[in-house]
Amino acid sequence: MEGKPRVAILTSLVDYSPAYSLVGIILDQARALHRHGYEYDILCLKNFNKKDEERIKKEGLHAKYILPQTYLHDYQPNEPARKTATDPKTSQVVLGFDDQVEVHFNGDPEKGWVGYKDALKSYEVVIDHDLMFLSWHLPQNEALRRCMKMWPRKNWLHWVHSGPSSAPADLCHPSTLRFTHGGGHYVYLNETQRLEYSLMIQTTKDEVSTVYNPKDIRDLYGFSKDTCALIDRYDLLDHEILMVYPFSTPRYKDKGIRQLLRLFSNWRKQKIKARLILVNAHCNSAVDQPKLKAIEAYATLCELELDKDVILTSRFADENEGYKLWRYTVPYKVVQDLMLASNMFIFPSVSECCSLIQAEASISGKFMVLNRDFPPMLEFSHPGVLTYEFTGNDPDANQAYYECVAREIWANFKSDAAIMNATKARTQFYNRDWIFRTQFEPLLYRRFSGDPRVVPVAPEPVRPEPPSDLPPQFRAALEFEGPSGETVNVPIEKVLVEKKKPAAVIKATKPPIEVLLANAEERAAEEPSNLASTDEPDWNDPKPGILCPIFGTCSEERRSNCYEEAGHCLMLDEVIEAK
Repeated sequence: MEGKPRVAILTSLVDYSPAYSLVGIILDQARALHRHGYEYDILCLKNFNKKDEERIKKEGLHAKYILPQTYLHDYQPNEPARKTATDPKTSQVVLGFDDQVEVHFNGDPEKGWVGYKDALKSYEVVIDHDLMFLSWHLPQNEALRRCMKMWPRKNWLHWVHSGPSSAPADLCHPSTLRFTHGGGHYVYLNETQRLEYSLMIQTTKDEVSTVYNPKDIRDLYGFSKDTCALIDRYDLLDHEILMVYPFSTPRYKDKGIRQLLRLFSNWRKQKIKARLILVNAHCNSAVDQPKLKAIEAYATLCELELDKDVILTSRFADENEGYKLWRYTVPYKVVQDLMLASNMFIFPSVSECCSLIQAEASISGKFMVLNRDFPPMLEFSHPGVLTYEFTGNDPDANQAYYECVAREIWANFKSDAAIMNATKARTQFYNRDWIFRTQFEPLLYRRFSGDPRVVPVAPEPVRPEPPSDLPPQFRAALEFEGPSGETVNVPIEKVLVEKKKPAAVIKATKPPIEVLLANAEERAAEEPSNLASTDEPDWNDPKPGILCPIFGTCSEERRSNCYEEAGHCLMLDEVIEAK
């Protein structure tokens, strides 16, 4: 693997209908991978209904329609595997369980179906959805287990979208596949039931991770690409307090900008993650520049960091050539989106009659704080809304007042369950960035040691190189499945050192190693003579023992000591057994 791993999203989808919630979840995964620069494919059925394919292509998403489709049967726990039979009503052959497994694993060239063993070759990470869980998909479950044995170094991630259950007493094959760990790593949708699901498949909690389903505010309300660009640039959805304040730059004093900056300064000192977005229009002429500089200087005086604690849309326009017009006015759609994303609105203005921005903040359910010194705005609010004397308390002359106000606002804000619940939902539980960064992306690297995004695993003990005078019978080669599905011939001494597992058969020189090791367990109890000799053993000796690159042949006792204490090699009988 070089750089980011290539990902396959393995599905059983028949169309992109939004009525099926799993469709949205799979597409959200593809969007996340697409946004973060991963190569991926959504793998769908060959006879997929492509009526909505153009919509998917417009998003830049891509899929392959190649997988087999067989008759799905909802196996009951005590129901044995079905046999292939002819349907008396339709005279069509209905494949039984074993034949369905073969089709999903090997495909069917006549029908243009590509089996898993060919479809998944070129991917380092394979994500499947419910294929290892639902009783409808037991043939796919078994086919995937075969793939995991074939490619143990791939990263297999099995998403589970339904509630766990206990195995009944009369459980039989193939339903046993639902209730056992099949290899790879499982992903559940909530932390509360993670242990319960791990018990269902008879494994530990460590073999199951939690990844939430995203329902991001940007997707839910259809934020514009310009809004999303602003959010991404400043990571605006990572906040405890987010406030949006549109105003005309030349009138910044009447609009109470200094009062706002003092409040946010106190929240910064309290280590509260508070973000203030100043949508400052009318700053495109030379006469406006001194006032813009005064705002920036005052924010710095209040120990606020520009572009982090305080974001001015004029500075975003300066950074991006395509947004120069924002210096005069920011599109209403962007302001509307930002207002939906925010959770607080403080209004220290003294220049209003019937404020439209107050109306938008109130209608969208923001936590409201108004200027008590300007009674007209109180006419449009509930009597229980917080009010403070912003005009009568100069933010420079009475800084202690703003410290107290900031603490009181925060205390009331935290006690508002509806506001806090919405904030958590927007910034964490359903936020696509938080989910990808903290839950999803680390799983993509869980099998690749050395990546900074995952906790490093303890390295395997270093095994010594085999002796240079290794007997010629050890110069055979093993045929392996390479990382991209290609055939790789590896010298057997390397296998002995690194404990690799062959995917196919041993290609040995004459006589075959299989012959040498036949009935090895029965012969292993006897200690052969001249263990240190590197001469080729007598192939006709009925008791040659077990081959070892260090000693030539070993007894059971010596083999145990060698493997457990020195870790010199993997015994060839284990290699044969692992093929």
